[in-house]
Amino acid sequence: DKRALFMTSEDKKKEIQGLIKELAILEKQMNIYISQSYFNSQPIVSLNFFDPNKKVVDLIFKLSDILLIGALTQSPVLLSGSSGSGKTLLAEQMAGFLFGTNGYARKNITPDMNEQDFIDIDFGVIKEGGTLKEAMTPDALFDRPCLIIDEANRAPPIVQNRLMQILENNIDLKSKIIHAGISLQKNLYYHWNLLTLNYGVEYTGTSTVDRALKDRVTLDIPIDNFPPTLDDQIMMIRGSLVSDEVEKPESIDNLIFLIYQKLDNIQLSLEAEALILYLSFTSNCVKSPTGSKYGVIFSPQYCKDQDCEYARNPPLNEICPYTYAPSNRILRRLVHSAKGFSLLRHAKIVNYLKSLNDNEAIDKYLNLQDFDVTLEDVISVAPVILNSKISMNRDWVLNRFNGNILLACNHFLKIINQQLDYFMKNILEPLVSEMKGRDLSEKQKGIRKKALQDDFHYKGLMKYVKQYLT
Repeated sequence: DKRALFMTSEDKKKEIQGLIKELAILEKQMNIYISQSYFNSQPIVSLNFFDPNKKVVDLIFKLSDILLIGALTQSPVLLSGSSGSGKTLLAEQMAGFLFGTNGYARKNITPDMNEQDFIDIDFGVIKEGGTLKEAMTPDALFDRPCLIIDEANRAPPIVQNRLMQILENNIDLKSKIIHAGISLQKNLYYHWNLLTLNYGVEYTGTSTVDRALKDRVTLDIPIDNFPPTLDDQIMMIRGSLVSDEVEKPESIDNLIFLIYQKLDNIQLSLEAEALILYLSFTSNCVKSPTGSKYGVIFSPQYCKDQDCEYARNPPLNEICPYTYAPSNRILRRLVHSAKGFSLLRHAKIVNYLKSLNDNEAIDKYLNLQDFDVTLEDVISVAPVILNSKISMNRDWVLNRFNGNILLACNHFLKIINQQLDYFMKNILEPLVSEMKGRDLSEKQKGIRKKALQDDFHYKGLMKYVKQYLT
């Protein structure tokens, strides 16, 4: 797109404003459509917004909203939970709404599958003298922009290897690499994957899901953590088996593709970038010879044996002995998903202002935004990404959180958010003043000294400020 090369920052802002207005239409119609047959309005995330009259308004993000973020950012989604919780229904409803009946395929996984179940053979190529390798083509289900992989934990290990290739959109057919989905600009492809898993000892014919496979899923939603409300249950009982027709916005899939290609125009705020950095520091260890928890056989007992002050004292004693940092790959995906969350947050605010019949307020709101991803955006979407991506001490999760990984992840993020908030309020401004040649007061020096004694991660954040914010 040559026009993009000459776009000013104001042009890009207007483009984002237009996309948000279109996304607002899509979001409203999507939730009406989904709610007719999928009865779960349990909030995954709830944020506060002050309307033009200073009234506090709750912005609710439901399961369908998290899936929409997945579609906008082409982030693979894993829906896991007990049988009958509506995982496949939700996946099919979302895929059908966004891409149409012919825009998605569904692959049911069985224990007796092998890699050949994802391959077609063009016998015409062989008849004309071609090799078997040349005749191999991916299954027709890869021609569509969306694929639902149902009951992925029924896949034997060899098929899980194939699923990893699908999630990375690098499908190896005898050393011939195939890209699934729709071809976009700049050699990009769009192929959104939704996986479902049934958990429980009663499900026979299942395999342990390889950690490497789960690591390639971005949004990991343990659906049983978000049970339907009483109103949902009543709606389900009274609901019709035939959904009413809902008018969809035109070219939904084109809007999805367009937003996906424009995500690079959205930047992170200082606070959001600092949070990502802090997360990356959480595998550091002051007692390890290599400076990393990976450099030793790390455990809470190791921290005790080394008499580590950070493991003894708050606030780091809450998380440091029990957790590792997410991988850089996961942090990049967190950034990507936070951009999608940010856009959807703005779209929900636009829809609220529309409900007030105040078009002037919509334009005023959008004109005031810089559209940077906020710290709140990252913190809000992080739990459904990191809950299965952070290595955590098993006994800690079991004893402190009754085995609930999502609750443990939320606690991890809560402590980090508190620490970052303290840094921004008490250390950042004096540090910037010092960089400008001003002397610190004795009080400011004392606060910094105490903060560094309590949290060694602050050293990395201070270095970041000095190097990149001069």
